[in-house]
Amino acid sequence: MTNSKPPKDREEKEQEEWYERTRSQIILFAVGIALFGLALGLILDWYIDPQTSTQKKDLERISKPALGLGGSRARSPNEGNQRRIRSA
Repeated sequence: MTNSKPPKDREEKEQEEWYERTRSQIILFAVGIALFGLALGLILDWYIDPQTSTQKKDLERISKPALGLGGSRARSPNEGNQRRIRSA
């Protein structure tokens, strides 16, 4: 029942192992999200196949909210300005 290492050293080693394990899980999660977003963007681009600049803008407007980019601000800044001008 005797351990050659004091409890403090064992705790520090366990914390380091936990940190390494957690860090690798976070990195893998971030890479997975990035790959999913890339795949979804490529599928949307292939499916919609934008030819004109208007179609490319439409693809961008669809892609941003679908991927969670620009979360609170999915619309372009010009849309808000146009609404304010029309209502004035």
